[in-house]
Amino acid sequence: MIDSADPRFARAIALADSSASWPKLRDRDGRCKAVCVPSSKPGRYYVVTRTSCECPDQQRHPGLVCKHRLALEIVLARRQSQPLPASALLEGLQQMLEHRGLERILSTRPPVYAANFRED
Repeated sequence: MIDSADPRFARAIALADSSASWPKLRDRDGRCKAVCVPSSKPGRYYVVTRTSCECPDQQRHPGLVCKHRLALEIVLARRQSQPLPASALLEGLQQMLEHRGLERILSTRPPVYAANFRED
């Protein structure tokens, strides 16, 4: 899901850094159900959840994660004091390569297994 080479990644980091000002949409019990992440256009917000976003980029590319959803994932990972999982980074890299027609790169490198690493 995450491609740090994608320009949206840098914008998502900047958005995540401003998350304290994001309006939250809560249910009757007070639980946060969605957040309103600012658009590049001043005064406009998009309603964002972990699985959806109203932005035009997400509507054009439903199989990819927009910068607003990525920003939300970064905020949630920061709040849990846990780094984003490596699987999310690898999945994002795979999506980027497939989108650019370069998926053969993944099949030409030998896989890396956890057994190859030692903890001293």
